[in-house]
Amino acid sequence: MVKLSISIVIASFMIQWNGFAQFRARPDWLKDPPRGYLNYYLVGMGVSPNYQLSVEYAIYDAAKKLGNYYDFETYTVVDKTPVADYSRVLITLHGQKKTVFLKLVDTYVEGSLEGYKTFVLVSTPRPTSDLREIPGDFGALMRSTFIPGWGQVYKEYPERGMIFLLAEGIAFGTAAALYHRAISGDDPHGRLSFNLALTVAIGLHILDMVDSVTIEPNIQYK
Repeated sequence: MVKLSISIVIASFMIQWNGFAQFRARPDWLKDPPRGYLNYYLVGMGVSPNYQLSVEYAIYDAAKKLGNYYDFETYTVVDKTPVADYSRVLITLHGQKKTVFLKLVDTYVEGSLEGYKTFVLVSTPRPTSDLREIPGDFGALMRSTFIPGWGQVYKEYPERGMIFLLAEGIAFGTAAALYHRAISGDDPHGRLSFNLALTVAIGLHILDMVDSVTIEPNIQYK
């Protein structure tokens, strides 16, 4: 088997550890790594009595997971650079020849019997063929025009979208019931009540559409 190499350059990797990191709440990405729009996100773990080594091991552990996205073996040969701040770390992998850039996003440290238990979250750009669409205003507007709250869900506000869906459902449902009473003659003021209810329902729908355009996408990890 012909061995090809891949070099992963981790740039701008300046690490500063807070001595009170053990008091930090466990970040959500530990159990649920983000699914980015423009980047893949990988979580790695490293354990060592030496903090810097634990970070190294965590980086290498995350880098191995690139095998889920690229066609190469996960066996790694590490080329260490003579710098202590990890501003440039080269990792050589066997497999498809390709250059992938990793960027440190976050770190989390816990104490353990073996020393430092360090977790890192790193990102790497998605290939062009696998980019996800970042929610835009026009797409949100079109969605909310046809289905109440869909634009908010599209922009990653599911609870907000559900509120609009329920509110408009109740408003249009009330208008429909009043319309039935109006045409049946059961309510002498039915037509006025129906017009008022329909106005409220239409107003809510317009508000829904405007809201879907004006809110920023709720994206933490692109």
